[in-house]
Amino acid sequence: SLSEFHQALLVQPSLHGQAPSYIRDLLTYYKPDCHLRSSGKNLLVVPRFCHVSKGDRAFSVPAPRLWNSLPEDLRLAN
Repeated sequence: SLSEFHQALLVQPSLHGQAPSYIRDLLTYYKPDCHLRSSGKNLLVVPRFCHVSKGDRAFSVPAPRLWNSLPEDLRLAN
Protein backbone atom coordinates (compact mmCIF):
# COMPACT_ATOMS: atom_id res chain seq x y z
CA SER A 1 0.00 0.00 0.00
CA LEU A 2 1.01 3.62 -0.34
CA SER A 3 1.45 4.14 3.41
CA GLU A 4 3.80 1.13 3.61
CA PHE A 5 5.80 2.60 0.75
CA HIS A 6 6.10 5.93 2.58
CA GLN A 7 7.13 4.17 5.79
CA ALA A 8 9.78 2.19 3.93
CA LEU A 9 11.12 5.41 2.43
CA LEU A 10 11.59 6.87 5.92
CA VAL A 11 13.34 3.89 7.53
CA GLN A 12 16.59 3.80 5.55
CA PRO A 13 17.42 7.52 5.92
CA SER A 14 16.45 7.33 9.60
CA LEU A 15 18.98 4.57 10.20
CA HIS A 16 21.70 6.68 8.58
CA GLY A 17 20.93 9.82 10.60
CA GLN A 18 19.30 11.63 7.67
CA ALA A 19 15.81 11.99 9.14
CA PRO A 20 14.42 14.13 11.95
CA SER A 21 15.27 12.91 15.43
CA TYR A 22 11.60 12.32 16.32
CA ILE A 23 11.53 9.64 13.60
CA ARG A 24 15.01 8.25 14.32
CA ASP A 25 14.08 7.81 17.98
CA LEU A 26 11.26 5.42 17.00
CA LEU A 27 13.66 2.90 15.45
CA THR A 28 16.06 0.66 17.38
CA TYR A 29 18.47 -1.92 16.02
CA TYR A 30 17.93 -5.48 17.25
CA LYS A 31 20.95 -6.47 19.38
CA PRO A 32 20.55 -9.87 21.08
CA ASP A 33 22.42 -10.56 24.32
CA CYS A 34 24.12 -13.62 22.86
CA HIS A 35 25.44 -14.43 19.39
CA LEU A 36 22.59 -15.53 17.13
CA ARG A 37 22.32 -15.99 13.39
CA SER A 38 20.17 -12.86 13.29
CA SER A 39 22.90 -10.74 14.96
CA GLY A 40 24.41 -9.18 11.85
CA LYS A 41 21.32 -8.95 9.69
CA ASN A 42 20.53 -5.25 10.29
CA LEU A 43 17.15 -6.00 11.88
CA LEU A 44 15.03 -3.59 13.89
CA VAL A 45 13.15 -4.14 17.15
CA VAL A 46 9.38 -4.42 16.63
CA PRO A 47 7.63 -3.13 19.77
CA ARG A 48 5.00 -5.42 21.27
CA PHE A 49 1.48 -4.37 22.16
CA CYS A 50 -0.94 -6.39 24.25
CA HIS A 51 -4.04 -5.29 22.38
CA VAL A 52 -4.71 -4.39 18.78
CA SER A 53 -4.97 -0.64 18.93
CA LYS A 54 -3.73 2.53 17.32
CA GLY A 55 -0.35 1.81 18.90
CA ASP A 56 0.36 -1.16 16.67
CA ARG A 57 -0.43 0.94 13.60
CA ALA A 58 1.91 3.78 14.59
CA PHE A 59 5.15 4.20 12.64
CA SER A 60 7.18 2.52 15.40
CA VAL A 61 5.51 -0.89 14.79
CA PRO A 62 4.80 -1.37 11.06
CA ALA A 63 7.98 0.37 9.88
CA PRO A 64 10.39 -2.06 11.63
CA ARG A 65 8.14 -4.98 10.66
CA LEU A 66 8.28 -3.89 7.02
CA TRP A 67 12.05 -3.26 7.20
CA ASN A 68 12.68 -6.71 8.72
CA SER A 69 10.65 -8.33 5.93
CA LEU A 70 12.94 -6.92 3.23
CA PRO A 71 15.62 -9.21 1.78
CA GLU A 72 18.91 -9.03 3.67
CA ASP A 73 20.83 -7.54 0.75
CA LEU A 74 18.44 -4.57 0.69
CA ARG A 75 18.68 -4.05 4.47
CA LEU A 76 22.49 -4.09 4.29
CA ALA A 77 22.71 -1.71 1.30
CA ASN A 78 23.94 1.80 1.92
